[in-house]
Amino acid sequence: MGKSPFRSVAEDIQWLRDEWWQGEPETVSEAHLRRGSAVLHLLLVQGLAGRAWRALGFSGEPSLDGPDIDGIAAKQGIPMHRIVSMIAGGGRLRGIDAAFIGAIRVDNSTTGVSADADEGFAVVVTTISRDARGPTAPSDLDSLVNRTHRITGYLNAAGAVRRGSVITRREVIDYFRNEIGGAHHDAATGSSHAKTSGRHLLAELERKVIADVREGLHFEILSIGQSVARSADFLNLAAAIRRSET
Repeated sequence: MGKSPFRSVAEDIQWLRDEWWQGEPETVSEAHLRRGSAVLHLLLVQGLAGRAWRALGFSGEPSLDGPDIDGIAAKQGIPMHRIVSMIAGGGRLRGIDAAFIGAIRVDNSTTGVSADADEGFAVVVTTISRDARGPTAPSDLDSLVNRTHRITGYLNAAGAVRRGSVITRREVIDYFRNEIGGAHHDAATGSSHAKTSGRHLLAELERKVIADVREGLHFEILSIGQSVARSADFLNLAAAIRRSET
């Protein structure tokens, strides 16, 4: 039947699966992540995966899993305004899955200073992790750590938090592609964009969170790519594109 106009979608999904999921993600370089962020922008933000999905006869949008920061915080009784720095995560490094990684303001148990005070409060570091190399006991956080979203909901959900302000996954992808990527995408089209509050907050967030061997924002973009790479819907889409060419 000839080459599909969506062959690149199938190839990009397979590339993310091979390199970011089934390979050795802890060795993926910053340059590799930067190039991958452009792939994620095309597939998710610009909507190419959704267009391919519908063109192949599927309805709605493909789904993918990722942590629900708001839901986890509510479940654990953590007010969002007390989160200092956090990434959603949900990715895997060296056989460990990690999510909800960051720092939270708490009452100072020594001095009694409130978590909501201007200064003198205490900070605790938090993460939710599990060993993916063997069976694990179920947790009441499982459905929140691996919440299923359609693409639009996934992009609009929190990918990070800085000083209590939510930054969406859409903003994370855009920031990584344009700021960490050197803004060459916008420069190439002659466009200019004002730095949004989300971008300022993401710039502040750099190097504030560490996920194992990864800088936090690097782990977040890796986690987004891994969500695509392990999604049953995205794998079905890639297979349908390949079948359409036979």
